[in-house]
Amino acid sequence: MAAITTTSNDVIFCGHGTYPGGADICDLPAGTEFWITQPVGSVMTDGPVSALVGNRVIDRLTMQWGKGEDQQVDDLPDLGLPQVLTGPARIPNLILHDLGTLLPLIQAATPRGPHHVITVTEDTDLRTLLARPDVQALTRAHVQAGTRLRIFWATCTAPDANQDNLPWVFHNAKAVAFAAVAYVFAQNKAHGRTDPRTEAAANAALDAAKQNPDDTAAAIAAAAAHDATTANQTKAL
Repeated sequence: MAAITTTSNDVIFCGHGTYPGGADICDLPAGTEFWITQPVGSVMTDGPVSALVGNRVIDRLTMQWGKGEDQQVDDLPDLGLPQVLTGPARIPNLILHDLGTLLPLIQAATPRGPHHVITVTEDTDLRTLLARPDVQALTRAHVQAGTRLRIFWATCTAPDANQDNLPWVFHNAKAVAFAAVAYVFAQNKAHGRTDPRTEAAANAALDAAKQNPDDTAAAIAAAAAHDATTANQTKAL
């Protein structure tokens, strides 16, 4: 899959998100594509959410779980993600919640002009979101044109509001940096010693990610100046 870039023509559901699991599913209508970038049961961090809302490029996605020496990072492409479901289809009936204190962050990331970033003020399931008049109108227009409306789930898919022990999804430079850190821990554990090159590479990637979380290439280049293997711990989408 190529790098993800949303446009002002896409629908983006944004808020806190949960999925209670079980057999609660809903119907994705014809004329739509539903984009879900992370595994169900994970936490989407602010970075990839802001990138989706702001129409910025996402070219790396990783999921981090565990802590300290036990932390691990998975490339989402290795897990078959991001996933694009084409309607008609049955999909999990995810739940969107109020953004609360994060609303100003999303408002600041949303480009000016026409857009379809949809937030809610009360718990709303995906079935209800897809039935909104504005979403249905967009869907009908795409059906008539023979195209498909892209719908992005730019929020978590956590089983509940308790996110302490769930895997977290990071994008671009942070994906590179945290994958590099996990690689360093794994190498140290395997060999029983610290490799100054790998640690320097991971620290350089972390510094680059702090400077610009979107700039994947800068994080890779910063790490590669110390150790090429550490630098290339994530795969492009």
